[in-house]
Amino acid sequence: KYVVASSDFRRVPRWPHDGLEHFAKQIADGEHENFHFEKPCPVQAELTTLLGGWPSARRFDSMETSGQRLLLTMPFNIQLQAANMTRNDAKALEYLFLNREDSTVRQLLEDVKMGFVVNCKRDRIPELMKILMGLILHNKACDEALAMLFGDPSLVRGPIMDLGQSLALELDSESAYARRLEELIASFQTKSLAACDSCGAFEVPGSKFQRCAGCRQVHYCGREC
Repeated sequence: KYVVASSDFRRVPRWPHDGLEHFAKQIADGEHENFHFEKPCPVQAELTTLLGGWPSARRFDSMETSGQRLLLTMPFNIQLQAANMTRNDAKALEYLFLNREDSTVRQLLEDVKMGFVVNCKRDRIPELMKILMGLILHNKACDEALAMLFGDPSLVRGPIMDLGQSLALELDSESAYARRLEELIASFQTKSLAACDSCGAFEVPGSKFQRCAGCRQVHYCGREC
């Protein structure tokens, strides 16, 4: 759901009472300009429906590329702005820490190769973006999973939209990034993901973490940790 390029307005993430709904209401109330054109092109017609009106004095098919790009990304940017207004990384991670031993939470963490989080101390919980990346790589980036891990999806919609759009822009089968992403996915699917017990970094293809010589249970990414 959340791996969407900012210009892909047809797949922009939606949720109840979201930014686009609010924007459409503002247009209806006259808070934004609304222009009308006879027989708009299909893209303009779709955007007009999505936004609740057409916010430009020019037709879409008469604009320069930069202007078209602005309109194409407008729905995503409206949603991202609305999502960031309710963002709260600390609250989301606190919920995860307090509920990490719940059976459904534990199962989801194991499904995305992050079962080690269950045994993490409070100061060892991985960064939020690393957890969100795990969800994306295992096709679990949906509101149901976000609610399960963080209590309220609205706490993390902003960062997962940011992360998702960055990945979507790079998902080109010819790019080195895409090949690297395929390596990561293959690695995550074939083994549990080791994490540094100090900094929380993940072991990825090409790296080899060191096991603690004392307890033989935890791993470290290098001598510094």
